[in-house]
Amino acid sequence: MDTVKQAEVFAAVRAEYDVERDDTLQLRDFPTLRHVTAWVREKAGLPEPVAAAPPPAAAPPRSRPRPRRRRWPIRCWRR
Repeated sequence: MDTVKQAEVFAAVRAEYDVERDDTLQLRDFPTLRHVTAWVREKAGLPEPVAAAPPPAAAPPRSRPRPRRRRWPIRCWRR
């Protein structure tokens, strides 16, 4: 991302979260959005996000496929 786009993103973020402009801010100190969000949380006094619970563990794969169940034909005996 070029510096012009970084400046636009910072301006939009500052406006959205009502963060004052900091003239000592160096855009090169914020190489990722994670850095930007940490800075916004600090300046705006936002709480840290709650970590989501890990997804449930998947069942281990079967070592061999389950045999198919045989379906016997139904015979009708007529008398």
